[in-house]
Amino acid sequence: MVRRILLVMALSLAVNIVYAQKGKYIAILTKVEVGSNVASGSISENGIGYQDSLIAIDWNLGSSEYNFVLQNKSQQTIKIIWDETAYIGPDGETGKVFHQGVKYIDRNNSQVPTSIIKGSKLSDLIAPTDLVYYNDSRYSTGWTQRLLYGYSKKAGPVNDGATAKILLPISTGDKTIEYIFEFKITWEVIQRK
Repeated sequence: MVRRILLVMALSLAVNIVYAQKGKYIAILTKVEVGSNVASGSISENGIGYQDSLIAIDWNLGSSEYNFVLQNKSQQTIKIIWDETAYIGPDGETGKVFHQGVKYIDRNNSQVPTSIIKGSKLSDLIAPTDLVYYNDSRYSTGWTQRLLYGYSKKAGPVNDGATAKILLPISTGDKTIEYIFEFKITWEVIQRK
């Protein structure tokens, strides 16, 4: 009888430990550089948005990409220069990205800049090209993406507390402004309801 009670307690503890590890990564915006300066704009209190006199942008971390909504606050059309946009991962490696509407097979090709007319918004995403691969196994065939941040069954969230950056060049008139958004990657445990 004591053995049975200990077994039930051990199983209950194991289920709680496994469930406690369930969660998701979130990205908190910690710093923005504009050109060679720290931005003169402001980061929102919740750490997902930034705004200055030219743009307002909100970020949302997906499993393999950064989703964003960018508003043009200026009085002229601005453009995102995709061929110069980059993702800098927790390991410090800089990589090429692609955005919404680009086919996986074309992800490494040149990408046309996206225009955002004055006062309008753009909903898009930024995904590292090196996370995309063609899977040709006996169980599955087709294009797929690896997760942006890892999780190990033994160690838990691999990238908890890491830093990542996105370089987003925006062209306005005859000049290009380089925005560098820096994020702290945090593992958020999903609590049982």
